[in-house]
Amino acid sequence: MTTQQDENRFESRFIREQDPKSDHFLFDLPPDWWSRPHEYHWAFQFAEAGQTVLDAACGLEHPLKFKLHDQGCNTHACDYDPRLQDQDLIAGYLEKLGGKPVSRHYFSEIAFQNCVIEQTPYADNQFDRVFCISTLEHVKDAFKRRPVLWPFRPLLKPFFRYNVENGLKEFARITKPGGLVVLTMDVPRVNVNYLDLIMKNSGLEFAGPVNRQLPADAIRSPDGKLTCFRCVLVKK
Repeated sequence: MTTQQDENRFESRFIREQDPKSDHFLFDLPPDWWSRPHEYHWAFQFAEAGQTVLDAACGLEHPLKFKLHDQGCNTHACDYDPRLQDQDLIAGYLEKLGGKPVSRHYFSEIAFQNCVIEQTPYADNQFDRVFCISTLEHVKDAFKRRPVLWPFRPLLKPFFRYNVENGLKEFARITKPGGLVVLTMDVPRVNVNYLDLIMKNSGLEFAGPVNRQLPADAIRSPDGKLTCFRCVLVKK
């Protein structure tokens, strides 16, 4: 992990090639995980020992949940994939990625749950931090990339899914007052201005400055079609 610090980690903006990154995060991150070295390095700065945290839509082999535990956080992790409960499967993935067996203590000390982000089993005001990395682009939501529909949302919402909005409302419910929601999303699969629209009634707001301008050196997927936007939100 590099020693350079992000001068303003609370700024919501596109991730840039010059930003600090961690190519090793429990294991050497695969080259096709094009955004993860930057995402994990930035997001992990918000984790402190003793905090109660959630890795929302954590995936199976993705290492953030394990590193949060290593940081001394009271770590919870959830995903809709039922295989999240298969310890042998996940341990096998981690061993293949890291080249050595992984300690099984993670599976007894991290609280795993199967759920979708818009409907979780957690209590109100439970978490100091909610992390949600490269997930919103995969959530079914008819409005997340179609600004032309936004003026008609009040009429169209009964007929379409809008689960990104519901996900943010759920994050607000389970986050402590003053707690943070730390998330990233692929653009243009999610329009960067969509968060402004859906946060109005969510109970969340940006925790720092916001810069929506796409820089020339924004990190991009191997095919050049995707960039990555980071956001840090605070519960009012």
